Amino acid sequence: MTRAFLGIDLGTSSAKALLLAEAGAVVAKGSAAYPTHSTSEGRVEQSPDDWWDAAVRAARACLDAAPAGVVVSAMGFSGHMSVLLPLGHDLRPLRSAITIGDVRGVEEAAWLDRRHGEAVADATGNLPLSAFTLPKLLWFRTHEPSSFARTRVIVGAKDYLRLRATGALAADPTDAGNTLLVDLDTRTWNTDLIDRLELPPEIVPPLRESLEIAGDLTREAADQLGLTAGLPVITGMADMAASVLGAGMLSSRRVAITLGTSGQITQVVAAPTRALRGRFTYHPHALPGRCYVMASLFTGGLGLRWFADVIASIAGGSADETLERVLERAADSEPGARGVTFAPFLTGSGSPDYHPGRRALFAGLGRVHDGGDLARAVLEGVSFSIRHNLEVLARHHQEPEEWVLGGGGMRSPLWRRITADATRRPLGLLLEQDAGALGTAIAAGYALGAMDDLAGTLDAVVRVGAETPPASETRSGYDEAYERYRRLVDP
Repeated sequence: MTRAFLGIDLGTSSAKALLLAEAGAVVAKGSAAYPTHSTSEGRVEQSPDDWWDAAVRAARACLDAAPAGVVVSAMGFSGHMSVLLPLGHDLRPLRSAITIGDVRGVEEAAWLDRRHGEAVADATGNLPLSAFTLPKLLWFRTHEPSSFARTRVIVGAKDYLRLRATGALAADPTDAGNTLLVDLDTRTWNTDLIDRLELPPEIVPPLRESLEIAGDLTREAADQLGLTAGLPVITGMADMAASVLGAGMLSSRRVAITLGTSGQITQVVAAPTRALRGRFTYHPHALPGRCYVMASLFTGGLGLRWFADVIASIAGGSADETLERVLERAADSEPGARGVTFAPFLTGSGSPDYHPGRRALFAGLGRVHDGGDLARAVLEGVSFSIRHNLEVLARHHQEPEEWVLGGGGMRSPLWRRITADATRRPLGLLLEQDAGALGTAIAAGYALGAMDDLAGTLDAVVRVGAETPPASETRSGYDEAYERYRRLVDP
């Protein structure tokens, strides 16, 4: 018999499940996609039933792939952040969930900044940007008053999954921190701000630590997931907090660069700094006494996918085949894309200069340029955005000892090479790309007492492949291209 721990990470478009054996090996994985519903009015919503369905399908696919003799001993959920899901007195959803990309709380965020911005920033390290949950909650109160009046409590994505799985209503500091209603230092609800905003105090769920056992799997949920009733379930955490854990980050010595559709750069830090308010965001770590800083890149792999889709719509062919051809053509161009520069702001610019209304552009185009130059410029634009954020981060927090890469975008050897050269840093590749599911599984093992030496477990389980060092012969060309990029994008 092999004892194992199940982590289910609900991302913004799919659920991923991972089984981690007690000895530290990943023994099985599964995934399942689910839809997002958007409109031009800024609505970006998801169905909580779709979350649960995706979690069930991912878990079953993972369990079906597991070797004989593997027994799940504990499990946990992590989920995407800054979600608003109101539940009625029967703890059932009153509406679809409003997700992080929804911009209907922009006016409320501006009001919150004017009236309570300093208090919010002092407690959280963050300005009240519309991406956080609180502006969405204020929008909900104003524009859907009847539903707000029937709301018993608000929960995040992973908290809803755990509620469905165990019946245990709770939140944890890593996820609740994105409401802007949690004090970063005390890891408790900011009751003073809740009172000043005239919100019902019971609208926020009880807080429990991320790595605690929160409840046991019900018979109904166990039957759906293919697991055993009574299985211990941890409180869980936000997906980025789980990814930070799954990248082996307990101190500031490591920076993780994650590139999926969007991108994130994270580092564990001692405390927020005032100088980065509104430029980076700060979040509670899964372990008490720690927090992490995060840079958000709104256009990561989205830039490459968008460019491939544009080419496919003109030339025909499948999107995946076109993507491969685009990467091949990008490799034919030279460092600096022969003078073409791409500003990667397809959905606005994120860190270090938030501008939701900014848009992408190519600059420096001439008749000598071809599709390969444009393709390479897209890859370089995202890599230069990463470099810009790393430079700002290093000026205000401790310089790390190593940099690691994760996410689907970094599976491309060409993009890894460009990013190492463009950032002038040696970059190691996380061998387990599903860091969120891995971090959640590790947390479940830790909560059960099977992995009580967390630092030792992370050293053993989180593996980093061979580094991609920056090539010295490309340095001058990339430095010149980076200067062009900064002149183009600096506000």
